[in-house]
Amino acid sequence: MSALPTRVERPAARRTWAGDEPRLVWCRGAAAGPHALPAPGEVHLWRFRIANESGHGCLPLLAPDERERAVRLLDLRARHQAIVSRASLRRLLGGYLGTDPARIEIATGMHGKPRLRDGGGSGLEFNLSHSRDLLLIGVATGCALGVDVEHLRPVDDLTGLMRVALTPEERADVESRGAEPSRLLRFFQLWTRKEASLKASGEGIVAGLARSAPHRFRTHDLILGAGLVGAVATDRPF
Repeated sequence: MSALPTRVERPAARRTWAGDEPRLVWCRGAAAGPHALPAPGEVHLWRFRIANESGHGCLPLLAPDERERAVRLLDLRARHQAIVSRASLRRLLGGYLGTDPARIEIATGMHGKPRLRDGGGSGLEFNLSHSRDLLLIGVATGCALGVDVEHLRPVDDLTGLMRVALTPEERADVESRGAEPSRLLRFFQLWTRKEASLKASGEGIVAGLARSAPHRFRTHDLILGAGLVGAVATDRPF
């Protein structure tokens, strides 16, 4: 799989939060590692292309319940995405933990957030998101973490979607942007920030998108390239 440049901090992705510089570290290379654990206050971000990986080579890495969920998916593209995403996550975690990826125990919270069972003894936190062929994985230590990525795309009923996904203040923000491309960009920026925060909290969208994101989480927009919008959220400043 291909990924972004090795351990390079992108100046364009920086922002100051309460006097603290966020440290978003883009990583590349083989997911299997080995990888040094993120330093305190650091988030490692990995970007993979799902189409570059064969699903057949990934299946043996999955736990029985993961394989069962994947093979139940009737849509072949969704099945391939599920298999490759989970195998890539396992390889990455194995590289950080020095463990056979197939032996890593991943539990799922009440609302679907994955985590290491019993904490894995490392304090490692992770989260993942995918959109079409893109897989984004964030890794940190000692903090709650959520990531989200979306492709910019037309929305048939943007006004209706905003009513169920945004607060009145957020809707007004989008409407103030004028031209449709600017409104869409702002909508997806707000969407990914909120999604990342809700994923970090472990609540997911079951908590309701039309309310404000949990205030204890700080969000940061990600620079992913043309046509892509992303965000990372943690429960402490970087």
